[in-house]
Amino acid sequence: MIDSIRRLGETVLTSGGDFLESLVQEINVPEGEKRFIVHLDLASDPFHLTVDAVPLDSKHVQEALWVGNASAMDAQDRLTSSTLGYLISQTIPNLLKPDRLREGDLRNRLQHLVSNAFIDLGDKAEVFASGGGDGQYERYRRVWNLPLLGIASLETLSKTDAKTVQPLLDQGLAFLSRDFLRAAASSLGSAKSVVSLVERALSNWIAAETDLKSRDIALYTLRLDGMLLAAHPDYHDYLQRRFLGEVFEGKPVGVCHACGASEATTDNTKWFRLQKFYNTDKIGFASRLDEKQGFARAYQLCQACYRNLLVGERFAANQLRTSLARNPVYLIPDFHLPVQFSAKRLQGLAEYLRARVSAMRTLNAWQEFEGNLQKYQEFENEKASYLIHFLFTRQAQSEVRILKLISEVPSSRLDQINDVRDGVWQWGETHWGESPRWDLGWATLFYLFPIRLRGQEPKNVTIQARSGRNLEPKRWRRR
Repeated sequence: MIDSIRRLGETVLTSGGDFLESLVQEINVPEGEKRFIVHLDLASDPFHLTVDAVPLDSKHVQEALWVGNASAMDAQDRLTSSTLGYLISQTIPNLLKPDRLREGDLRNRLQHLVSNAFIDLGDKAEVFASGGGDGQYERYRRVWNLPLLGIASLETLSKTDAKTVQPLLDQGLAFLSRDFLRAAASSLGSAKSVVSLVERALSNWIAAETDLKSRDIALYTLRLDGMLLAAHPDYHDYLQRRFLGEVFEGKPVGVCHACGASEATTDNTKWFRLQKFYNTDKIGFASRLDEKQGFARAYQLCQACYRNLLVGERFAANQLRTSLARNPVYLIPDFHLPVQFSAKRLQGLAEYLRARVSAMRTLNAWQEFEGNLQKYQEFENEKASYLIHFLFTRQAQSEVRILKLISEVPSSRLDQINDVRDGVWQWGETHWGESPRWDLGWATLFYLFPIRLRGQEPKNVTIQARSGRNLEPKRWRRR
């Protein structure tokens, strides 16, 4: 499966795809609903803030270069984020650290912004003189100066927040001033609570300005004096180094386990989400129980393969993801016969695979698929040239958990399931008359194998299949 993902990325990049643009994440919007990207436009002379919203479509997502937030354990450094609190506190100070943005136009602009439009709460010992406070106080000590930006009305607070801060206002502290925020941090017990307070106030102001509810806003991105910062070449250079340069810095020459090349390799797989090569925080998973070199012996990659795997993984998440038995599943093709694919044709294959699997749910869906078969005819003709990996996953906050991998399922297996379903349908019609209950598609089969739910998450995996063997139900229980 790993090699299949690598070849997907290689196809995208060799067809002229840009590396960073290929990492842009698509966001699924529920049918019948709309989502938006809010542009936070900071003007610096004088400082003030305006906002506007654009539809969440592929064009605007590409412009904003949405490549996801950094992991919770890493420094937030993305100029487009799904979390407003990151942009108004951590992001810009993190980008200005010595090992981040290079000297140049963007760094100078952001430095001017931090120096003039941020409130610095000061040293932790000053804010929490009697002890306590955040374990990671430095992350939250700086936050946007909303009064400077023209946003300092108590109307931006909810009734609950207004009640919380009323004792501070009674002390004569100006709302959202530095003294107010320092006192709020001390009172609430953390600087993080202050950032959250400012975030909620700004979010309410944005909702009033754009006439949008918070749930309608998928992403926030920064502009400075009208310039979209996520499109700045210096930011692109930074992300390129972040994803590829840092993980290879100082790495020795080794043999790539994906392609066999002898060059600088890395065992740092921090940027991957679907490809869980091995556990890297327990020495028992290291070769020869060697903490320093053992993980590299287990799996290491050259830079070209690393890049292809990142892009292939993103392509799979964007184009090859559907659902089966209430679980997200990735349909990853594994070509065992030589077939030439461009990036555009690869997208067509992805659409065909999603439609093919979705058509298995009900007879009506299958008949609709057959009605559109001419659209997918070239892929139908080549379905014997590849096998399909069914990778079942579950989203758990910022990580993807791998539930099950069903490897190398031939497309002919899906045809066999359809033949059996058609036979059941005809037999039921012949003996008991026409009824939708004779449709044993996947949507019906789902209810024949009881699946325990915890909340909305299924606790059983329903179907196991291997090449050359019959499909058979299998239930298991997590211990």
